[in-house]
Formats: sequence, structure tokens, C-alpha cells
Amino acid sequence: MPSLGEVGGATFDSFEGIRIIAPGLIVYGTGIVVFQTVAPHAETGQATEAFVSLVSSLVVGLFLYYWDFPARSAVFNRDLPSDFLVQKYPKKSRPALVTTYLLILNTVMPANIRNRSLYMGSMYRIGLEMTLAISLGSAVVFSAAVLNYGTVATENADRSRHVAALAIVFVFLAGLAVHVASEKRNKATADALRGIGSNVADRVRNRSMLIYGLGIFLILVPRVNFPKMGQMSDEGGRRTACVGAAVCFIYWAVRYVAGDRQQTGRRALDPPSAALLFALPLVLISAIYASASRSVVHDSAVLTGWTAVACLATFLILVHGHDRKLRGTYLGARRWLESNEAAYKPLLPDDV
Repeated sequence: MPSLGEVGGATFDSFEGIRIIAPGLIVYGTGIVVFQTVAPHAETGQATEAFVSLVSSLVVGLFLYYWDFPARSAVFNRDLPSDFLVQKYPKKSRPALVTTYLLILNTVMPANIRNRSLYMGSMYRIGLEMTLAISLGSAVVFSAAVLNYGTVATENADRSRHVAALAIVFVFLAGLAVHVASEKRNKATADALRGIGSNVADRVRNRSMLIYGLGIFLILVPRVNFPKMGQMSDEGGRRTACVGAAVCFIYWAVRYVAGDRQQTGRRALDPPSAALLFALPLVLISAIYASASRSVVHDSAVLTGWTAVACLATFLILVHGHDRKLRGTYLGARRWLESNEAAYKPLLPDDV
């Protein structure tokens, strides 16, 4: 059994076990609740039984484990410790130096840095998968809530939808304040806000925003009263808005994970931009579309629950704790590599 600070088989198994079980439970559980919400009259059958749920969660977790899409995200691949070796020894191929870094990590790097690297790598993956699961889950419910189907809506449904929109705006502003406080450091608040505003403006000018703009257009256009044409029918308008919301959320999810392509690699979306792109469609479809006679969020209790989920997702995107912790781990490993070349130089390939 490994002592404190060491990495043995049991420690590795623990990290990998958490990596499989936690995302599987979160994604499967979220999927079941979303299905029960948007298909209130459908039977879930054995899907909610304890044994079936456990096995299904493990299957989902294994699928996510082998897919491992967080390892291809822009955040994960930014400032990798192995990139330090690539920059320091440019004559050697990148794959060889990545292998060398893994050898350094497992042999000469201090156990506390090694453990933290393994742990935070797993936590980042879980954090990203959890954020996407609850974000897209709430997005599906809010988008479906625009349509005229489900259970007969209560009389106060419209007021609840407006409250939901205000709650999401409030949480966005609160999360933005937390983000500003974490980014401010030695800068004045005004300077930090200007920096954040500049980043958001730069991201909005990205060419791919035309796709997102199309989605917003489809959400808004059914409520526009065109001269000589009038408004779109209520039923057709709701379907159009639902399609527009789907375009926005799919675009957000892809860009949130993949980031923006640049000459030096991919640049991750900054948290305010990511949260804004996620929250804006939620606020619009909640604020400008009155509840239909039938809805999947037919009463204030259901809507309150999903509003809380959407608010939690917005706050997690802004706080981006899993991103910051992973970056801190990377910087610690890079700092050790910078200061201890003599310790790992014997492990470098001979032709470096």
C-alpha cells in the first residue's frame, strides 16, 4: 500500500474509478430527469430502478472515460507541462518529449506534484462533464418549454417564467462579480472590467458568431410584427424559437469545449463570454414567450427547479473552478521542470 504522497496502484485505481463513476451518475441522472420533464406522459420503465440505474451509469461513465473529450478541450491543452520540454528542446519530436514528460512525472517528479496532477486531471474532466450535463439538460428543458405540449399550465406560469429570466440575470451578474474579484488581483476594478469587456467584445467578433446570431434571430423573429406581413402564427413561432434555441446551445457547447482556433493553437472561451452565450437564449425564451396552454414546465415548482439548475450552470461557467485548479497544477509542474533540469536530464532522449 503506498504511503502518503506516493502513487501506487490503489491510488491510480481510485482516481480512475472516480473518473468513471461520478460522470456516469451525473450524466445518466440528469438525462433521466430531463426525459421525465420533457416527456411527462412517457414511461421510464426499468430505467429508474436501482440496479438498472447503477449499471447504466457505469456504462455511461465508461463511455465518457474512453471517449475522453475533455482531453481535447482548449483548456486542457493550454500551457501543458510537456509543452515546456517541446519549447526547450525544439530539435526533438513532440511525441517523444510528451513520452519523456510522462516518464519524468512517474519517476523523478515529487510525489505531491504527481498526485496533484493525477487528481486535478480527473477533477477537471468531471467538472467539465458535469457542467455540460446540467447546462445542456436545462437548455433542453427551457427550449421544450416554449412549445405548446405537455401538461396543462397553471395560471401563474407566465409570472414564473419572468422570475426565472430575472433569476438567471441576477446569478450571471453575481458570478461576474466573483470572476472580477478573482481576476482583479493587483489591478483596479475598472481595469479588470475593461479587460473583461475587451475579451468579450473580441469573442463576439468571431466569424462563427454568425451561427449564434442566426439562432438568436430565430428566437426573436416570431415576435416581430412585420409591416404587411404581420406576426408568425403562435404555433409556428414557438417551433421556430425552439429551433433557434437549439442552434444557440449546440454552438455554445462546441465552442465552450473546443475554443477558438488561432495560429498558436486553440484559445479557450473566457468565462464571461461562455456564460453570456449560454445564459442569453435562456433569458430571451423565458422573457418574451408567454407560457402556452400546455407546457413541460407546467407549474412554478417544476420551473423553479430547472431555473435553479440553469443558475447553477451559469455560476459554474463563470467561476470555472475546475479550469483554474487544472491551470494551477500545470503551472506548478512547469515551474518544477524549469528549476530541476539536472534531475530529469538523464531521462531525455540521447539526441536532444
